[in-house]
Amino acid sequence: MYYIALLLLSPLLKIVTAEKPLHQEQPLRQLVCEHETLFLSCPKGYVINVLTALNGKKVAKYCNQPGNHRSDCEVGNALNIMKFSCNRIQICRVKAKNNVFADPCSNTRKYLEVTYRCVEEDDEILSSVACEKEKLMINCTDGNHLWIINALYGRKDPGICFKPA
Repeated sequence: MYYIALLLLSPLLKIVTAEKPLHQEQPLRQLVCEHETLFLSCPKGYVINVLTALNGKKVAKYCNQPGNHRSDCEVGNALNIMKFSCNRIQICRVKAKNNVFADPCSNTRKYLEVTYRCVEEDDEILSSVACEKEKLMINCTDGNHLWIINALYGRKDPGICFKPA
C-alpha cells in the first residue's frame, strides 16, 4: 500500500523577514557548526515553518577542520526533528549535537543547515492523505491560493492505509 500525504497551507501566506512583513521568494536560512545552537525566529504574530534541514556534511568549506574534508554524509531524519522542534512556534533553539541528530560521519565536523519561512500565526496548516488507488481532491475558497509545503508518495507509517489481508 502506498499513500500520498500533502501538507497544505491556506490561504496564500504573507512571508516575512525578521524586520517587516513582505512577500519574499527566498526562505530564511541558518547554518551552525556541530555543537553550536541554531536559533530560528519570526516576528510577533508569525511562526516558524521549516522547509528543509540538513545535519551532516555536504559542502566541504562549511565548518572545516584541519585534515578532514569529507563531505558526503547526512542524517536522514534532520527535517523531521527540526519540524517537530520548531514548527508553529515563534522562537526556536536547537543544539547541533550528535545526541540530537546522531552521527552520520564520525571524526568529521558537521553542520546543521535549515531553511524556513515565517507564516502568520493564525494561518491554518492542513494535511490530507489518499491511499493507493484513491483520488485526493484539494481546493480552497475563491481569491485564495494553495501552497503545498510537502508531498510524499510512499509509506512511512505502516498504520496509515493499512488493509489486513
